[in-house]
Amino acid sequence: MHHDACLLERELAVFRSQRERKPAHQRSHYSPSERAQILQVVKLRGWSAKEAGARFVVHPNTIRNWQKAVHDKLKAEQLLGGPPWNRLHVGVRRLIHEIREAFPEPEFGTRTIARHIIDQANASGGPA
Repeated sequence: MHHDACLLERELAVFRSQRERKPAHQRSHYSPSERAQILQVVKLRGWSAKEAGARFVVHPNTIRNWQKAVHDKLKAEQLLGGPPWNRLHVGVRRLIHEIREAFPEPEFGTRTIARHIIDQANASGGPA
C-alpha cells in the first residue's frame, strides 16, 4: 500500500511539474467539476489555501476565492456550475414517478408530468 502511494505521488509530481512550467496565463483552467473536487480534497485533507495552491498549481488567492464563492449561491453556480438543465432533482423525479403510478393513463407519461411540473415552477418563479 505504501509503495502504491509513493508511485502515485511520483505520478502526480510529473503532472504538477508540467503544469508549473507553463506561465499562469497559459495554463488551462479547471472545469467546474474539477474545482468542486479540488475544494473537497482541500476540505478533507485540511489543507491551507497556500498548500492547496501549491498542490494544484494555482495561486492561493484563487483557492480562497473559490472557498468564498461556495458560500454565495450565485457565485457558487458560476464557479462550480449549476445542475444540468435537463436533469431534475431526485425529489422531483420521485414525485413524477409517484404521480405516474397514481395515474397510469398512457397519454399521461413521465415526460408530460415533468413538463407540467417544470412549467408550474417556472410560472411561480420557484426552482424545479
